[in-house]
Amino acid sequence: CSVMVLVLLINQFVPRLWSLADARNAFYKRDYETTYQEMTGKKLSESDQRIYEKTKIILQLNHKLDAYGNYKEMNMPVEALDSLLSGYMLWQKLSDKIAEYAAVSETEEIKVQIVEILSSEYQISEQQANEINALNDYEYTLKLEEITGSRSTKNSSFVSIQKETEEMQQADEEMLPTTQQPQKPTENVLPEEEVQ
Repeated sequence: CSVMVLVLLINQFVPRLWSLADARNAFYKRDYETTYQEMTGKKLSESDQRIYEKTKIILQLNHKLDAYGNYKEMNMPVEALDSLLSGYMLWQKLSDKIAEYAAVSETEEIKVQIVEILSSEYQISEQQANEINALNDYEYTLKLEEITGSRSTKNSSFVSIQKETEEMQQADEEMLPTTQQPQKPTENVLPEEEVQ
């Protein structure tokens, strides 16, 4: 019976220890996806929890940069620019956590890449990025469409509806005859009402 208990304990704890060791090794190799996957849902020590939190921060920012590349490949320029601007804003919002979990150098690398692309591809400075990010959703979408010279496939349903309405009104006006004047309705005159 004691042998079975020992086997059960080994089966339960050893794989967990191995997976956490794998997660730590992946972290030091900058394989943050593996670190995150191996640590998610596990009971973590204080030092492992710090690694986990740091990994989450780095991945959040990395995903913004990855999204930019994906949207570029899919020929979705507004969404690509949005990924960069929202990544820059996220870096600012996470500044306290970045400092708390000692993720400054890793996140600074990502932020520098974002800023360089904003500058070289879109001629947007950090100050301009902050100004654009401060716009309301509607103005933000219009600004990104203006910068990219493209229409957004999301977030601009109001613009699309407005344009469709204008196009329908224009089509209706084109279908109306331009030379004919509206005729007055004729009165029905009964024979007994005719003046002699």
